[in-house]
Amino acid sequence: MMRQFAIISGVCFLGYVISYCLPFTFPSSVMALFVLFIFLSLGWIKENSIKQTSDFFLKNMAFFYVAPSISILEYLAELKNSIVAIFVISIVSAILTFMVTAYTAVFVKWIIQRRRADHD
Repeated sequence: MMRQFAIISGVCFLGYVISYCLPFTFPSSVMALFVLFIFLSLGWIKENSIKQTSDFFLKNMAFFYVAPSISILEYLAELKNSIVAIFVISIVSAILTFMVTAYTAVFVKWIIQRRRADHD
C-alpha cells in the first residue's frame, strides 16, 4: 500500500512541477490527473499498481472535503452579501456542464459509429 501511495504522490508531485514550470497558471491537481491518465494509457503505470490506494481515497473522499468546507464558514459574513449571485452562478454552471457533457457524449458516439461504418 505504501508503494501505491508513493506512486500516486509522485504523480501529484510531477503535476505540481509541470504546473510550476508553465508560463501560465494551471492547477497542479488537474495536471496530475492528466499525467496519471497519460501514464495509465501508455501502460507505464498499471491500474492494479494503484487500485487499493485509489479505492481508499474514493471511499473516503467526503472526509477530505470537511476541512475546506469548514474554512468556507469562516467567510460566511462576506458570502451572505453575494449568496444570490453565487447560487445563480452555481445553477447556470451546473446546467452548462451538463449540456456540454451530454453533447460531447453524443458527438463521441457519432464519431465511433462513423468510424465503424467506414471500416465495414
